[in-house]
Amino acid sequence: MSFFSDQIALGLTDILDAAGQSVTYYRGDDSITVTAVPGDGQRRGLQTEVVRINSQRDWLILVEALTFGVPLRGDQIVYNGVTWEVLPQDGEDCYRAVGFVQYRIHTKVIAIE
Repeated sequence: MSFFSDQIALGLTDILDAAGQSVTYYRGDDSITVTAVPGDGQRRGLQTEVVRINSQRDWLILVEALTFGVPLRGDQIVYNGVTWEVLPQDGEDCYRAVGFVQYRIHTKVIAIE
């Protein structure tokens, strides 16, 4: 990697250390546990009796952590009892590569425990 790529990778590691959350990433019946940084979900909100959550959110996950390969429509991320489905949003594919080291994955809430 180039010096610039190395610096980006170091910065992303710092972000994961500071704000990363353990999530379960599903593809069909297969799952892995990865560290992901939840985006702020600045779009529409969903109100429940106990908590307000945003119905759409992006997740930042390192490419090397996602051993399934690139994110696919229909994959799921489960975090704190909420299931998020990977899907295209805002005219983009269901994810965007950030350099060669990270995916920005677009999701929408499909279930709340």
